[in-house]
Amino acid sequence: MDVCKHGRLRCSECDHIQELEEKVQELEEEIERTDNSFANAYMQYQKQYERVKELEEENQRYKAALAKIAFDEKSQFFEMSPKIAEEALKGESE
Repeated sequence: MDVCKHGRLRCSECDHIQELEEKVQELEEEIERTDNSFANAYMQYQKQYERVKELEEENQRYKAALAKIAFDEKSQFFEMSPKIAEEALKGESE
């Protein structure tokens, strides 16, 4: 039986095994790059999600303030504030 210097049956098998080992290495490197890309994308998603939540909370505060202006008769801007607040609230609800 022919045995190559690596102890395998034939050098052609040895070549094939070496090709497979190289392919495995390439795939492992690709998996690592993909994992890193996914991690970066997920971190960006988390940042954007937090920013959206902040903006939604800010929007709610503005809505509440406008609603108060629109219905607060003691407001020094009472004559103009209802119209401004109503227009702003309409724009928010559309």
